[in-house]
Amino acid sequence: MFLVEDRRENLIYKAMKMGQRILILTFLCLLIVSGRISADKVTLKEGKVLHGRIISESEDEVMMILGTNMTLRVNKSKIKEINRKKKPKVKKNVVTMDDLKTPEEDKKKEENRKETKGKLTKKKPSVDIARIHPGRQYRVIEKRNVGIEETRQSVNYVVKGDSFQDIHDQIHSKEGGRGFLVSGGRTASQTKMKATWSANLTFEAERSRWVNIVIKATMTTTYPSWDPPPKVKDEEKGKWKKFLDDVVDHEKGHMDIFSRALAQAGESLEGLRCQNASELQKKSKQIFGESLRKAEKQQKGYDRRQRRKKKHSRIKRPRKKALK
Repeated sequence: MFLVEDRRENLIYKAMKMGQRILILTFLCLLIVSGRISADKVTLKEGKVLHGRIISESEDEVMMILGTNMTLRVNKSKIKEINRKKKPKVKKNVVTMDDLKTPEEDKKKEENRKETKGKLTKKKPSVDIARIHPGRQYRVIEKRNVGIEETRQSVNYVVKGDSFQDIHDQIHSKEGGRGFLVSGGRTASQTKMKATWSANLTFEAERSRWVNIVIKATMTTTYPSWDPPPKVKDEEKGKWKKFLDDVVDHEKGHMDIFSRALAQAGESLEGLRCQNASELQKKSKQIFGESLRKAEKQQKGYDRRQRRKKKHSRIKRPRKKALK
């Protein structure tokens, strides 16, 4: 009796275990099938089908996640077809009630125009073009596999005086001047740059290289700012405006040198190929640092050329005596 009962219990236990395994396998199969149904599908030309989630797509390649921790880059030349299950949502322009104009509001505006027509109105004070206010410019340059995000911004330091000569002396005075110290004395303005870069590592023909290179740079130029007192003559204001225009043109040359250096650094990083990732990172760091150091040398040469040009332009040539 006891043997028969033990056998029955063993059979029941085995049946329960088998049922649990069948349920688990069925659940896993459903998960796999549902995952494949909801996943993106990439069909290769060689016949293979990849199921996963596409996270990025460019003109040359597609990046997708397979499983949980596996990321795969596929060149588009090897892809036959791409099927996305979740299409990106298109945002529609929504018009709110505040944007709508009623006929009554339009009528009121027309009445206000008729009332103010022909009446003298106070004009806003004109902005002094000789004064530079802090500004910021942003531009993105994309070439091949390199993107350059360049920000140009300006800040001011204030100078005070009753004439242009006072301002000039206050900026360029060797002792206690407001200008920036250089080898030849002091200069009225200065441009500095901070630059960083980032990229994604990939392998091509058993060699490592960078893709999606992004260089971010911020150029900060410091200018003098003078708010002429009311008693200052227009002649003095004209001298200040001409002086400031020359300073702005000079600093634009400095920023252009930095821009060319960033472009050259991007091209060098894009064309770099190494045997392994560590060697690629080491050489890339050297290339980027060397590009910035080269730009600093070019800036000094640019300043020297500008000083010589300014010096020669001041030389007055003697007039030729008229022949009797």
